[in-house]
Amino acid sequence: MIASNNINKMAKELVITIDSIFEGQSPSSNFAQEGQFLSSVAIDPEASNTDVATDLKPSGIIRPVAYEKFSDTILDQVPLWIITTPKDTTIYVYGNAGDLITYDSDLANETLLRGVATSKGNGAAYYNNYLYYVRNADIGRYGPLDDTPGFTDDFWTSTLGLAALTNTTYPTTRHSVEFPNHVMKSHVDNKLYFIDVHNGQGILSAIKTTKTTYQGDTDDGSAYNVLDFPFDFKPMCIESYGENLACGCSFGTSSTVNQGASALFIWDTGVSVGGVYTFNRIVNIPDQIVTALRYQNGILYGWSGNLSGGTRFWVYLGGDSIQTLKYIPDAIPPLPGAIEADANRITWGGFTVYPIASASVFAFGSKSDLFPRGLHNIAKTTVTASATNGIVTALKNAIQSNKPHPNLIIGSTDGTKTQLDKRSTTYQTSVFRSRPFEIGRPFTIDRIRIPFVQAIAVNMTVTPKLYFDNEADDSTGTIINNTHYPSSEKFVILGHEDFSNKTSGSNSFFLELTTSGTTLSAVGLPIEIELTVEDKD
Repeated sequence: MIASNNINKMAKELVITIDSIFEGQSPSSNFAQEGQFLSSVAIDPEASNTDVATDLKPSGIIRPVAYEKFSDTILDQVPLWIITTPKDTTIYVYGNAGDLITYDSDLANETLLRGVATSKGNGAAYYNNYLYYVRNADIGRYGPLDDTPGFTDDFWTSTLGLAALTNTTYPTTRHSVEFPNHVMKSHVDNKLYFIDVHNGQGILSAIKTTKTTYQGDTDDGSAYNVLDFPFDFKPMCIESYGENLACGCSFGTSSTVNQGASALFIWDTGVSVGGVYTFNRIVNIPDQIVTALRYQNGILYGWSGNLSGGTRFWVYLGGDSIQTLKYIPDAIPPLPGAIEADANRITWGGFTVYPIASASVFAFGSKSDLFPRGLHNIAKTTVTASATNGIVTALKNAIQSNKPHPNLIIGSTDGTKTQLDKRSTTYQTSVFRSRPFEIGRPFTIDRIRIPFVQAIAVNMTVTPKLYFDNEADDSTGTIINNTHYPSSEKFVILGHEDFSNKTSGSNSFFLELTTSGTTLSAVGLPIEIELTVEDKD
């Protein structure tokens, strides 16, 4: 909000107020709506004011969020799938070199359950009392989970006696992490479907089991190649869409040449023509690659883009139409195991290069849907990221204790290290950049008032910085910490003398706040910025 008072014929005073960030990140680098901001990393207005267990309501403020590594020494490959089951409280992690690793419900006791041979983490899912894991050319399973579980590594080809899968080379994201080529989905018709490519043609196959002694122990009509896709369309992801099955297929795999648009295929699994199943709708997607789908609360969401950068987050409207909800120009669409939902809030893993490099998590909307549905970057892992490395590869909303406090399990890699992170109360770096304020003429910032939820104390550190005229100039302010503000202040006022450089610009500016102390430093709202603006050229 901007208010003004005339001082004289040559200058006027403006007061700019930042009083909400719920509208999320703005799509433009120069313009934003009220409540939007330029960018952020690891800032979540959905988090409560404090880390106290009884503090439950969303804060709505500039709230840093911290995560920490919990995987120990066994996880040494990129986690692609994090799976929970209704039969136990074990958390299963399947990596891109075939390791199946488990953790207990408090994310301790890391155990190598199985080193699966000839596997690159091609796909995994829980279905009918068994954990299914896909290898390069076969499917194994672990179970029955409600009795004494065991492994059958060649369940698909030996137990079921069905044709071997094809280990087709799929596109890669950062660090040459390959998109899984046999993504699985348990559907409402009590079948477990998975994608494959046979003789250059994308197909779907299905596992169906019933009970003889244990739930899911007996084959009940599993079948190879139940549905064909058109040639040149490579299936990348599948998801339930009510009684239908939705499949995202990409057209081409090049990171340098646009080879054609991808598509969303809709299939009514219960309808066949002459005993032959075929998809009943194809929806063109205006991007080369579509990598993930999520059906939540009756809505089908999708992620698409290209391999050199650019992520479109969209919703299927029905018929032949999708609607873009958000577009992130400097990101690659997420891996299919790196998407999640918490009630009405959709989250996905990726990375940032602006305003800082990170392997981090984006979120759209709110759990309650009572707040504006903005785009936020709500968490980052502790891997060392740079402009060219760091990415979140797996995501799971598995921790139920104190549910109002978001607590994701996040798998990530920086190209050398791989790890899993969980919510922490030891804070690292979070960054918030306000919306750009287009003044349109020379101006000077006279005073900034910043409120805090926590009184300034030891290990609280916030660095203010001003950027002017599309980042042509900048000026760093006095670090807000217990050394410079030792009187337990709950708000800080910054003037000209508190900045290292000028506080004037020609056309525009924005405010950056970087929190880097190990203790929570939640910045309250409103932030008030007083300016003097030249009234005439």
